[in-house]
Amino acid sequence: MNACEFYKIFVNCESDDDKLSYLDQYTAGEPNKIVRGYSYVNATTGLKLTLAELEDIYDNADIIVDSFINKVLNWTTVKFDSAKGLDEFLVFLTQCEQAVKDVDSLKILEYTENFRRIVGKLPYTLHNKWQNIAQQKRVHKQRPVFQDLIKFVRNEAKKANDLVFGRDAMKDSSKPQHTTSRSQGSFASKPILVLKIHPHRPDPSLTMEVVQMHSSHHVYTI
Repeated sequence: MNACEFYKIFVNCESDDDKLSYLDQYTAGEPNKIVRGYSYVNATTGLKLTLAELEDIYDNADIIVDSFINKVLNWTTVKFDSAKGLDEFLVFLTQCEQAVKDVDSLKILEYTENFRRIVGKLPYTLHNKWQNIAQQKRVHKQRPVFQDLIKFVRNEAKKANDLVFGRDAMKDSSKPQHTTSRSQGSFASKPILVLKIHPHRPDPSLTMEVVQMHSSHHVYTI
């Protein structure tokens, strides 16, 4: 559940008691201790005091920025054949951009070391493409910025998730197609079984000939 979904459900709770129960259920660690710390007072007062303390501690721009930056820097590297993984990375980059932009801290993401690590989360097959974009920016006396990276990832994610020519679609099309071979002439597609008796043996045995396509014969004695 993301923050928007959490907040939407919270504000639609019918009563203050329901809101406190919701906070108790979906918080952990220190925030949960704060919620439970006011459980001894009536719901209306408890909710007011809980929200005031949570806002005082956690409604801090530096904490928000630090949380997003740490998450993106520790993001698992997207696998080269994961169209879904690339799409998820794009969504988070967009959220990250908006969050830090709101507190005027976007430049932190563009610090050389941070930017390099974020680009490193992309599949290795995209590294060279991004290098080409960065080089073109430098040719024009510019430097790549975070919005350039988001634009690049969005374009690659669209291609990877294309229903006709995307990675998953092309994987399916490259699988070998299993078709039933047809025999030539009037032969049926299934092998023909022929039984013969050896007349010169005292105790005649049977020899089974399997006549396959292209006049190939396999003989089994039974």
